[in-house]
Amino acid sequence: MTGLRCAAALAVFVCHAAILVAQDRGGPIPRAQVFAVVLGPVGVSFFFVLSGFVLTHSARATETAGRFWSRRGFRIYPAHLAVWGLCMVLFHGAGVPRVTAAGPAGDLAGALLVHTLIPVGRIPAGGNSVTWSLTCELVFSLCFPFLLPVVLRLRHRHLRYAAAGAVLVTWAVPLAAISLPGAPVGLQFPGLDMTEPQVYLVYLFPLSRLAEFVLGMVLARMHARKPAAGPGVTLSGTLVLATAAAALEWLPAPFLLAAATTVPNALLVRAAAAADVRREGYCLLRSRVVVLLGDLSYAFYLLHYPALMAVRHVAGPSCPVFALVGVALGASLIGSWLLHTRVERPTMRWFARRTASARGDGPPHPLTGTPSSPSPG
Repeated sequence: MTGLRCAAALAVFVCHAAILVAQDRGGPIPRAQVFAVVLGPVGVSFFFVLSGFVLTHSARATETAGRFWSRRGFRIYPAHLAVWGLCMVLFHGAGVPRVTAAGPAGDLAGALLVHTLIPVGRIPAGGNSVTWSLTCELVFSLCFPFLLPVVLRLRHRHLRYAAAGAVLVTWAVPLAAISLPGAPVGLQFPGLDMTEPQVYLVYLFPLSRLAEFVLGMVLARMHARKPAAGPGVTLSGTLVLATAAAALEWLPAPFLLAAATTVPNALLVRAAAAADVRREGYCLLRSRVVVLLGDLSYAFYLLHYPALMAVRHVAGPSCPVFALVGVALGASLIGSWLLHTRVERPTMRWFARRTASARGDGPPHPLTGTPSSPSPG
């Protein structure tokens, strides 16, 4: 599962690189490039499902809501604020242009991670614009202590119905948004015919994404009862890509942002969890390099877009695509390692030392009843 974090983060990187290239080159967008753009939303949706799974699987029965929220805050904010500060230097000090300038109010809202909760003007694009997904994660975390008892009370025979209900909600949201009028989204999602209100409701608004997180929670219950015996990691990953490609040809654009690949992403999460239990799975995802990159995925996610913007600014719009991608990828990886080792890990270790539950075995796990080890995130 850690290795898959690497793959999902790279999918988001490819998406943003494709968007920047489309903005610079202009003209008709090749279909392959549009597919590359779609990979970003697919990767983000995978992270949302995975987040619900991991938080439920690692939950501690006696952890208070306040302690959980503190732990999540220390997990999310320190690295985010470090990169937000870097973005302010790049955008306001070094003159790196942004696709959408949000102004001081948007940048402040971005620092607090409340920007996509304020659909006013350009505020949702404030700060480090990719952190809109962190606002979603914060909303999920606020809801988690209230959702967990509900999910744990579900009878085993009702889990499949709960999962199906969550999937139906992910489809209902774009269905409700399909006729929303508004300004075309343009080169923010090149090649995809959507309006800005559609993108906000279907993609950016945290409550619209909550069903994906709940689906992950239900999958954790299913996994605790019995690891999946269905498609393996390779087949599930192939199904994700094939479904995204088919949806690009047959479905309206709002359905591509989450709904179309929700079920394949769920199968991939379950397959990866089962492979971890059985010590099976595609060997590349278990290699030390890929696992390390998976550990760096949060830092990489935060840094990759500012890196792409900075490299494009320095090299100019005529910079060859491979040079833009290669330099930005290298800078993102180096910066991710520094951010992970100098900010993320020290912060979580400091938080763990200050909490009594970080010593020895934790309280009984709510899914299995066995002692749970302290979790860093």
